[in-house]
This record gives sequence, C-alpha cells and structure tokens, in this order.
Amino acid sequence: MVIFEGIYRNYKLIPKVNATPLDSRSTFPASSDKSSAASFEDFNDRLSYVTQLIITRKFSSNLSLVVVPTYLHRNYTTYNDQNDVFALGIGGRAKVSNRIALVADYTFPFRKSWNKKYREDVSGQRYYNALGVGLEMDTGGHIFHLNFTNATAIQESQFISETNSSWGKGQFRWGFSIARRFNFNKK
Repeated sequence: MVIFEGIYRNYKLIPKVNATPLDSRSTFPASSDKSSAASFEDFNDRLSYVTQLIITRKFSSNLSLVVVPTYLHRNYTTYNDQNDVFALGIGGRAKVSNRIALVADYTFPFRKSWNKKYREDVSGQRYYNALGVGLEMDTGGHIFHLNFTNATAIQESQFISETNSSWGKGQFRWGFSIARRFNFNKK
C-alpha cells in the first residue's frame, strides 16, 4: 500500500512495509544490521566518489585495449573496511569477424591483505575481482551485446570493492542490450 505524505515541503511516496519506519531522508530503508554497508545513519554516509583516468588505444581495426587506474572513496564502510581503495581496470575488444567481436574487462582492487582477510572472516563472504566477458554482434544497423560478469552491481563503489560472486562457483550475471546506429550523412 502506498500513501501520500505532505508533512514535508515536497510530497513523497512512502511505502509502508510491515510498519517498519523508513529513514526520513530517503525512501530506501537503511539496514538495521550495523555491520552492513547499507546501515546508513546520515545522508553523507550514502555518498561515494570515484576518480578514473581512462587510457585507451586502438591498435588496429580489430583490437582495442583500455587501462583504467581508479581511486574510490566511500564515506561509510563497515568496521575495519577501507574508505579509500585504489584499483586497476583493464579491458579490451577483439574482432573475430566483420560482424562479431569479443569484449572483456577485469578490475583488480588493491586491498590491504589483513583488511580483506578480516572482512572475509567477519562477514563469512569472500571477495573476488570483477571479471566480465561479452560478445558483440553487428547486424548492419543494430549491435547486440551479450555480457556475462561476476559483479553484482554496476556502480563503481560497489563492484570494485564488494564483488562476492565467483565464476568458479557458477555465480555470474548476464546482460543483454541492443544499440541502433544512425547515419545522417547523405553520400
């Protein structure tokens, strides 16, 4: 059931879920588990900052590579987790034929080993580096993308530091998208 509340300056849609009070600053409830990274006490706890230097090179019409040094700052982390994480992402695209290409990306976060072990011992979850592979198919006007990854999120502050799915255990997600290419040049 959804009700309208107009107590504040702006109207908000606030769902009532088993009479559990929501954080008054958002419609997304904070976790009551204080060891969770989603246990927000303040709006600033929800913020994270990412800075990346994207370095690409197209070696030929068949091969492109990218290197992405990354700095990630999270305002709120669980106890004994790092607020600042440096990572290195690498990726590439290799054409197999005129219409098919393989794509891949890998992100390696530089975590302190004692910190990573502590987090794994406390949470019972192991953290993995994000790895994605995909296939691009060009049909002439549309480009179909079929992607597989072990990352559980698309936001950098989550997939760099909190990927807990393993390819070795068959824990991956798949995504699909279609892009349309338009040509407005008359020749």
